[in-house]
Amino acid sequence: MAKFCARCGKELKPGGKFCMSCGAPVRSAGDRNIRNENIRNENIRRPNTRNKKSGNTYSGYEEIYNKREAASYRTAKAKKGTRIKIPKTLVLLAAILVCVVLIKKVYFPSKEALIGNWVAPGTTNQVLEIRTEELRFNGRRYDYTVEGNVLHLKQTFPSSSSGEMPFKLRGDTLTIDLGTEFFGVFYGRSGTVKLERDES
Repeated sequence: MAKFCARCGKELKPGGKFCMSCGAPVRSAGDRNIRNENIRNENIRRPNTRNKKSGNTYSGYEEIYNKREAASYRTAKAKKGTRIKIPKTLVLLAAILVCVVLIKKVYFPSKEALIGNWVAPGTTNQVLEIRTEELRFNGRRYDYTVEGNVLHLKQTFPSSSSGEMPFKLRGDTLTIDLGTEFFGVFYGRSGTVKLERDES
């Protein structure tokens, strides 16, 4: 099979090492394979690509780096998309519920929060005793219930009467309003009385 010069295209003589027309060296198939391999390796080491839109030339490493960055971004975005999304309405309702519970606890204490002994400041014997089943003060006993911030009392000893006693509880201070039903009954006191929790 005839061979032709890679430079001028003239037919080469068999076994010749140079073209008789232009003098270019004749390369064998092995030489061409080695040269092609070298070119391919060179392109792998220092590949250059051209951005078709901007016309800027970037190294192959930059392109590979950008592709990896894009892949990492897509992976991170996919992971972010798998997170559980909590509706804003649900968060708002939870916040409102917490506020309602706190307000109820502060302004409308439970019956359990009142249980204990409450002493009038500056005294040792003027005590309001609140138990689970009954309430006592000044030798009198009452059945009681708590509705909001009002104590509803029903006297069981020594006589039978009933009345309401509004109150406020702030920490260890209990403020009671004796009103007209208990005027003077709480150790001769009247109006609003502040009591402190007895820890002894």
